Amino acid sequence: MGVVSAVRRLWKHAPFRRLLTLRILSQAADGTLQVGMASYILFSPQSQPDAWAIAGVLALTLLPFTVVGPFVAPLLDRWSRRNIALYSDIARCVLAVIIAVIIFSGATTGVWMFVLYGALLVAMSINRFMLAGLSAGLQHTVDREEFLTASSIVPTVGPMGVVLGAAIGFVVRFGFAGTLGVDRANSLVFLIAAAGFVGSVLICRGFS
Repeated sequence: MGVVSAVRRLWKHAPFRRLLTLRILSQAADGTLQVGMASYILFSPQSQPDAWAIAGVLALTLLPFTVVGPFVAPLLDRWSRRNIALYSDIARCVLAVIIAVIIFSGATTGVWMFVLYGALLVAMSINRFMLAGLSAGLQHTVDREEFLTASSIVPTVGPMGVVLGAAIGFVVRFGFAGTLGVDRANSLVFLIAAAGFVGSVLICRGFS
């Protein structure tokens, strides 16, 4: 109840409402993207759920912290928080579409395999950078005395979007695999993630 009452108090600020909605939608799209990634690597016909496949999923999930981490603070000091969120999700939308096309076409060997895994890694890395930008911009959406409460609420509510997006991706992947085929179902998951990123871009454009 404490979280609900705190959100209700902060909800009076239009910028906070927009930022929270943006975070939930963006993280929902990211959750769908992660389900698509895990589904393709672990459950596609050309992949086997062996130790190397599981290690690949963990690497793609955790490596962005190492790749992006050292550069986050300097870039956040130089770039607009609004533009970070906007262009991050534009980039992730494009990457999700590229991944969907590659999987749909079946061109997942040779150089295309490196393009596919590179796109997945970049998309995951951008997510870490984008969330850091939203956290840095939170202070501009609430009153000074409410910042501590807001900074504790947003990271708690935001991951709900990941759970929602993951659930959507899971239902689509295993619900349509029988009728569309595994590769097309995986492609559809990435296209839904791209649609989520389009929605977050539209919300982000409302910030000055």
